[in-house]
Amino acid sequence: MPSKDEGLIGCATMKDPKLGVLAQMVERLLCKQRVAGSSPVCSTKQSAVEQLVAHWPHKPKVGGSSRGKATMIKKRPKYGNKKIVIDGITFDSTKEGKRYLVLKQAEKDGIISELELQPVFEFIPKITESYVKHLKTKDKICERTVQLPITYKADFRYKKDSIVVVEDVKGSDYVCTEGFKLKEKLFRWKFGFSIRRIYNEKAPI
Repeated sequence: MPSKDEGLIGCATMKDPKLGVLAQMVERLLCKQRVAGSSPVCSTKQSAVEQLVAHWPHKPKVGGSSRGKATMIKKRPKYGNKKIVIDGITFDSTKEGKRYLVLKQAEKDGIISELELQPVFEFIPKITESYVKHLKTKDKICERTVQLPITYKADFRYKKDSIVVVEDVKGSDYVCTEGFKLKEKLFRWKFGFSIRRIYNEKAPI
């Protein structure tokens, strides 16, 4: 006649097939104990199999470590760039920050003028429409935006010999996305000159 622990092993295996291997190991241990005449490994109040059935399965904590603490995943910067702060200004990459120092010195030496950071150029203005808002005492004509403008933000703009120059610092041709190339074409179409790509922060001005 099967013992209490052997009955619990069968019950546990029916509840969850994953318990099969572990239950067989416990069963072999119990058999060895009966042959050797040893006392049970677990306490008399609750056998090893009872503990197994009571605490199985243990649900893992999603998004946490073994101690239940949340694991923070640091987001990798875009294209592997490392931000840098110079003169209280945050640049998206070290190369852009170094280019700023070159242009700053050039402006100080009188080579360029009107240096501007992060200038924004508008290709297509926003589209708005009017609508009537019904109030308690009167109707009011309001305006809302139905389409945002299409713009381009460069890295630097300055003048050299009264000619406007717009620069965009890039790590390589690889990071020049199709979106950027399209904006380059729109920029030349609308403003009549091309964006100057800068791959080396020490490129001549």
